[in-house]
Amino acid sequence: MERRMGTSTLVGTAADQIVTPAAGHDDTAVVELHGDIDLAVVEQLRDCVTSRLERGADVVVDLTDVTLIDCASLGTLVQADELADRRGRRMCLAAPAAVVRRTLAGAGLHGSFATYSDRNQALRALHPQSPSDR
Repeated sequence: MERRMGTSTLVGTAADQIVTPAAGHDDTAVVELHGDIDLAVVEQLRDCVTSRLERGADVVVDLTDVTLIDCASLGTLVQADELADRRGRRMCLAAPAAVVRRTLAGAGLHGSFATYSDRNQALRALHPQSPSDR
């Protein structure tokens, strides 16, 4: 069976916040976060992640390029993880930068999310198959 993956990008910068939704009905969605993820983009973050979960996708939140994440955004990720559980889906974090790991620890959330060192590792964990199946 061929797996399709949708990619959604939430860009949070001082100048702009852009959400580009993935097309199709994918069973795995990757949400890339870039820059400062704070109150200015928390509603977009919530909409982006929850819409994928509500469509029945597992979600990988790629934190590679995050320079700041605030408590409101962390709360959104906690709520999304709870929604994933209720829906029988999975959500995980990929490649959290040091600043994100420190913020998670400071908020008492270290270990609260399935976390992987990079996007590929997260995708393999969600859907363990041989590389030829991808």
